Amino acid sequence: MLATLAGLLSPLASWLVVLVAGVAIICIVCPVQPLLLIMFFLALAVDNPRANPSNGLWSAPWMFIGDALYKNLEPLPLCLLDLLAGGCLVRGLFHKRTESHVRLARERVFSRIVAIAIGTLLFTMLSGIIRSGDLKQAVYQIRVFLWIPSFAIAIATTADIKFLRRIKALLLACAVVKSLTGFWVYLTVESTDPKLTLDFVTTHGDSVTYTMAFAIVIAGLVGAIPKRYRQGHGIALVCTLIGLYSNQRRIAFVGMAFALLLMYQDAIPERRRVINRTVSRFLLPAVLYFAVAFTGVSRAPIFRPALSLRSVVIQDDRSSSTRDIENFNLYYTYKSNPLIGVGFGHEYIELIQADYIGDVFPQYRFLPHNSMLGLYSFGGMVAGIGYYLLFPASLYLGLRATKRKYSPERWMYSMMGASGIAALLIQGYGDVGFHDQVVGVLGGIAVGVCGALYCMPDEERVRAKPIDARAAVKLEN
Repeated sequence: MLATLAGLLSPLASWLVVLVAGVAIICIVCPVQPLLLIMFFLALAVDNPRANPSNGLWSAPWMFIGDALYKNLEPLPLCLLDLLAGGCLVRGLFHKRTESHVRLARERVFSRIVAIAIGTLLFTMLSGIIRSGDLKQAVYQIRVFLWIPSFAIAIATTADIKFLRRIKALLLACAVVKSLTGFWVYLTVESTDPKLTLDFVTTHGDSVTYTMAFAIVIAGLVGAIPKRYRQGHGIALVCTLIGLYSNQRRIAFVGMAFALLLMYQDAIPERRRVINRTVSRFLLPAVLYFAVAFTGVSRAPIFRPALSLRSVVIQDDRSSSTRDIENFNLYYTYKSNPLIGVGFGHEYIELIQADYIGDVFPQYRFLPHNSMLGLYSFGGMVAGIGYYLLFPASLYLGLRATKRKYSPERWMYSMMGASGIAALLIQGYGDVGFHDQVVGVLGGIAVGVCGALYCMPDEERVRAKPIDARAAVKLEN
């Protein structure tokens, strides 16, 4: 009936009502955890056609799944994952509450953090539209920002320790699939034509996938999993490093370095001693490796990761110069209205023009590369502080919960979430992090894992036997 009434106004409104109602029924009736696992696996294992995977030179046979998930449902400015994110948000905020008073109180705390983030985004969108902003562009600007808290609240309010294990296995499987597929493309496409060189194989979202998988594997190898499972983690580590190598994106190596720093900083003394011994064995070869790359003695393919990190430290390329110009323009736009910004639906002020890319990317002033500064430009301090509070708050709550009742397995999950948040923020500042849809899905998983560790009562976190019993006994003593 509602769809019929909406159809009297516009056929588009009728289709929108049908789609929203269908997704709402699926999200309410279906069990949450299987629905999340299927959705996350499909979103991460397939390619996002909007990200131009493999530089547009190769298309996977399963690309039709990516088309169904990520492409807009024309003429609506929405894709299927937008509707699923909305369903996850509703299910997470209004799901059937648990009988545990401790979990109920913690879920309320996390829900308020999510509500602040979403509220500031909606306020920025409304203020922009009131000031004659473009509604369609405002939807494109806000969509991925909204995905992160929507997926996070669904995970945090429904996850238990078994679900976190499945999330870990899902991320490792997706990282292995994407890395092996990307490496095959890297070898076969370039070998068919010696003059053909791929600028990239996998996408920015895959960089975050590799970073989170790398954190899981390293945390497991230093003692968080039994020895009989370490061989599998070693294979996953090799596949992840292959993916990082063929990815050819410097931001991925920066995220991996931050993941290692986070693990070292948060490790207990026994873990830190293991890390110190491991690092001491490989310190001299690593110094020689980076010295050869940074001094320019060799540019062989084996030094490509070090050369990528060199381009981060020594920014003398055209790409870095244009990003600096964009950052200045974003700061100038922020200064024009520092409290509430110019609002979503508006372009940032281009006081200084760098390379003109409007012919290939007409929305470049709506969707800047530096999406972190972009949010401050469009939403001012209200959106910037209100939204970005979500990340340090969830990171603190997740690490604090792990420290309160420690077990090596939970520490591994906290590192998975922390590394994902770090990689997300690095991508957001260094590239199109908060505008890449795969990054939005991974950001929701990372924040949701930290929130789930916090929301789980202490007795639920220690119900399963610690995987590393000796470390747990030493800690208790």
